Formats: sequence, structure tokens, C-alpha cells
Amino acid sequence: MLIPAEASKDRLRKIADRLRANVDIFFTACSVERIFDSELGACVYHDSSICITRRFINILDDDELAAILAHEIAHLQSPTRKESIAALADISSSQVFGWKLGPERKRAVKKLLHTEEFYADAMAVEILQKV
Repeated sequence: MLIPAEASKDRLRKIADRLRANVDIFFTACSVERIFDSELGACVYHDSSICITRRFINILDDDELAAILAHEIAHLQSPTRKESIAALADISSSQVFGWKLGPERKRAVKKLLHTEEFYADAMAVEILQKV
């Protein structure tokens, strides 16, 4: 059973406010409607909004949700954010249009995205230590 959307938003807003007080970056209150509710996931959009699915919210406790939010906040702070967005655009374009990424570009994209995720994990730990 899913928590109603408003209750999900309120819960996330409280956790986000707790984190917001400890980071020096703007991010908007969480929205859970932008992703299919049947999926487990979280992401950052180009407008600095962070979205987490209600299904994810239902299975995680507040500390786990704070960790997910901190990870997504870290993506906003990443020094390679613009390159990562370009890499994701390459992947999307190749899938939509059937283009083939050359082996060198594939390796570069994979390395960049792994680096981005490792950075977000490390920064999330730092953010959570301040809370």
C-alpha cells in the first residue's frame, strides 16, 4: 500500500529541510509525481529538483531517505555535473536514434559516470555527518 502523495511529500520535505540546513547549495523541495510510482528510484533534474518515487519512500526509513537525498544533493555539487549530463545525453541520443558510441567514448562515459557516483556517495557521507 502506498503512502498518500501528500504524506510522502510532507515526510520528504521534513527530511530535506533537515539536510538543507547543513549544505551550501540550493535544491527544491522533493516531488514524487515526476517518476512512475511503481518504480524504485531517485534522481536530480536540471532545475535542481530532487525526486524520489513513493514506492521508494514506502520501503525506506527516515535515515535511509536522508542518505538517498544526500546522495542526490551531492550530484548537484559535483564538479563533473556538466560532463555527466553531456555523457547521459550521448547515451540517450544513441538509444533514441540508434547511433553507435565508439569504444573510446563508451569507456570515457562509463568512467565518468562511475566517478560521478563514487563522488556522490563520498559527499553524501560528509553531508550526513553534519546532520
